[in-house]
Amino acid sequence: MSKCVVACSGGPDSMALLDQLNKQGKDIVVAHVNYKHRDTADRDENIVKDYCEKYDIPVRVCYPVHEKGNFQAWARDVRYAFFEEVADAFDAKILYVAHQMDDVIETYLFQKNRNMICDWYGLKEKSIRHGYQIIRPLLNFTKIELQQYCNENGVSFGIDESNLTNHYTRNVIRHTQIEKMSRDEKEAWILKIQNENEVWQIKRKAIEEFFKDWNKD
Repeated sequence: MSKCVVACSGGPDSMALLDQLNKQGKDIVVAHVNYKHRDTADRDENIVKDYCEKYDIPVRVCYPVHEKGNFQAWARDVRYAFFEEVADAFDAKILYVAHQMDDVIETYLFQKNRNMICDWYGLKEKSIRHGYQIIRPLLNFTKIELQQYCNENGVSFGIDESNLTNHYTRNVIRHTQIEKMSRDEKEAWILKIQNENEVWQIKRKAIEEFFKDWNKD
């Protein structure tokens, strides 16, 4: 069995993912990023380390320093660069991340609010980045369901307090729209996003075919 990297922040989503993959018998190494951006950052690191120590799972931690620019964009770039670094070190080609149903809708609404033209709206279950396969196996679960999973299975987790504020646009979308949706409403949004992506992929293919044969006249 080939080794895979599990991105784990210490929150309920990623701790549920880690526990599920561990119970499935996956050969895993855990990658955790501690930005030291909030007072409870070390608590979350210790939650991840304690779980890994209990089950003899290798864990690697990164401590990046933010100097300037958009924090969230920088954090994402640093995070994935570190995950790939860990994957290289352990000769792994698969990265598991804990995005869930709420994240798909949140990403879609964020993209639409900014009038973004994207290759894909929302989040794909599987994608490729720099030669690594990214797998998101939790897209059929809501955030509340993953927190319930942790509580029912005795899996410790931390809550990122920065997610409770409206400091970031994504947080506003989460608090004012997604958290007010029922599960049925979320499933309807997922279906809408899937349908839109299917139509968009057909249009993209037609555009690509046009430019391939275009004589620039």
